[in-house]
Amino acid sequence: MTIVVDGRRRGDCSGTQTSRAGSGTSGAGAVTYAPGDVIDIYPQNHLEDTLAALKQLGLHPDDVVEIKLNPDAPGFLRKNAEPLLPPRLTVLELFRVYLDVFGTPGRYFFEVLSHFATDPMQKEKLKEFNSPEGQLELYRYATREKRTYIEVLADFRSAQLPLSHFISHVPRMQPRQFSIASSCLKYPNQAHICMAVVEYKTPFRREKRGICSSWLASLLADSGGHQVPVSFSKGSFRMPSSLSTPVLMVGPGTGIAPFMSMCQEREVLLTRLASKNGIESTKDYGGAYVFFGNRFRDKDYLYREEWKLLTDGRTENGTKLAAVTGFYCAFSRDQKEKVYVQHRLAEQKDIVWDVLGKRNGTFMLAGNSQKMPNDVRKQVQEIVRAIGKMSEREAKMFLLRMDAKRQYVQETWS
Repeated sequence: MTIVVDGRRRGDCSGTQTSRAGSGTSGAGAVTYAPGDVIDIYPQNHLEDTLAALKQLGLHPDDVVEIKLNPDAPGFLRKNAEPLLPPRLTVLELFRVYLDVFGTPGRYFFEVLSHFATDPMQKEKLKEFNSPEGQLELYRYATREKRTYIEVLADFRSAQLPLSHFISHVPRMQPRQFSIASSCLKYPNQAHICMAVVEYKTPFRREKRGICSSWLASLLADSGGHQVPVSFSKGSFRMPSSLSTPVLMVGPGTGIAPFMSMCQEREVLLTRLASKNGIESTKDYGGAYVFFGNRFRDKDYLYREEWKLLTDGRTENGTKLAAVTGFYCAFSRDQKEKVYVQHRLAEQKDIVWDVLGKRNGTFMLAGNSQKMPNDVRKQVQEIVRAIGKMSEREAKMFLLRMDAKRQYVQETWS
């Protein structure tokens, strides 16, 4: 499936983080998904970077390549060549769309390269990288520095790798997954994402950027629509089937995306229920309690206006109709002492226990996979222990039972 993308910035995010909402209109049928699903976006390498790489390698972008699989080749080589490769394409298409030449090579690539190096010192270095004794140096040279296939070939220019070996030994460009930040009930035939443009410096201060996020950002900066190939996959989250089930949602940074999708969906379902049976019929709504964290309120408050609308809702005949029952922010850099989502959970401990301990609710967590998930779980466990009057072991078992019933679900990434 292909979609036409457009976008708009969601706040002036600080540092290297730029968050945008991209909406897509399908070029092949309706866009359908459920809250908690992810969109798989198939990126391309930047045109200027690809042309520079081809010039370095002495390849002409308009030359046509015909792909023919060798039936006698080892199975892993055939497997690497088969997916996503048309039988006939230009060199530019091959390097821009299909080969992950700006990814970081693994150990085996250096072994392959050593067979083509003609300079004795370069050949020796490549063999050293492939030896058990050279793994630390290989890590420092390639992995830690995020050195790309193209950069490696620039450093070892005597190793002239044939084009057929590029196809065999450079992996295919893989789709990047993004949590969907919209409900297709509210935005038919669209899928929104909340994206941080990845830009950073390596330990040796070399500037790097994420392939997919920077490419998408360049498309969104353009006024014209661009077709992007996508597919949809099931995510870790599933919204409770009953609106009476309360939900706690914790989403620092772009981890807030799936919870925007769920809250928009609940907003539409609540509105439909009220329209059909009257607003009194929504009194059994279990509620959604959202905990959002980022660095600065003024610069990093993603979906600020949308959250206000979802929290304010509307009041009719003395009954408030709002998809979000409580919204709690933690902006870590707005004060001397850093405040994170786990601190807000501690402040709202009565709500946490009411949802999890009294009303058999669901807890969902999305975001960075470093310290945050463990810190949040420790805080929730402490709340369960203290208010539930349990021992540490009993509180731990309480959360493990929630895990088993998929009432405590997390989706994290590095």
